[in-house]
Amino acid sequence: MKIKDVEIKVGITKANIRYYEKEGLISPGRNDENNYRDYSEKDVELLERIKVLRMLGIPIADIKLLNEGSVAFGEVLSRRLGTLRDEEKNLESVKRVCENLLQNRLPYNDVTEKVLEENTGTWSSRLKQIIEEDITREVLSPKQFNTNLVILLIWGYFICAAVSVLWGNWLLDHSGFIPILLGIVCYAAIYFTADVRILFVLFHVTVLNLVPETAFVFRAAPTLIASNKEYANVSVRGVHLGLFWIMLIIYVLLLYLMSRVWAGFFTKARYIVIMACIYTLIMTFVVVKHFCNICG
Repeated sequence: MKIKDVEIKVGITKANIRYYEKEGLISPGRNDENNYRDYSEKDVELLERIKVLRMLGIPIADIKLLNEGSVAFGEVLSRRLGTLRDEEKNLESVKRVCENLLQNRLPYNDVTEKVLEENTGTWSSRLKQIIEEDITREVLSPKQFNTNLVILLIWGYFICAAVSVLWGNWLLDHSGFIPILLGIVCYAAIYFTADVRILFVLFHVTVLNLVPETAFVFRAAPTLIASNKEYANVSVRGVHLGLFWIMLIIYVLLLYLMSRVWAGFFTKARYIVIMACIYTLIMTFVVVKHFCNICG
């Protein structure tokens, strides 16, 4: 069964299905012919249970334990009921305070901690929860997310272009396997950490490392070109690396422009793939024409 069929049957999105698979809640098989995921009726039944439990507020971690048989269902339900009772008490306290404020018609400027009830434990725990939510949760609209992503990519590619122009020639002559290994380490570190400060550092290290990685790949270009007498006088230098990153900046800006003009552009992967193919063909034609002019 394909993921589209499962999506219709269970009533949840593809993104949710893939997320549950990533979390280890389901493990669909693979089609021998095309290696695509092949969902069984058992997977559908499991997703139905997951959907119901998530609507009841059962955490992913507890559902995983239930699937593994490491905890009894009754224990999970009892734990959830305890959480609901605590939430109910907190909501009752909030409700009473709001009703009192409304009945007494207290002006906005007179609101202080004195309006809260005597149960300081309840309000302390609620304050801690609210503070954590306020500093960690920020809901971005699709446009805000796209804008932030574009700024991040352009900044990174600009650094790559600058490094390429300044030190690209040296990197093309001396780059080796070390940048590749450093890149693997950085990507692994990014995957296993959620600390913003560490991610900020790793982002810049990864960006700077992209230039020697690319230079290592481009080192093969002079050899391939030299093997053809027609292109014997052509060599890849730092300025070409810089142009490569500038071309990527232009590509990102074009994608961003398409997302602003056409709101549904990023909703289908095929649109982005088509855009990438068209841009690649155009840039390949430009580069080949440039080399031909040099040789001509």
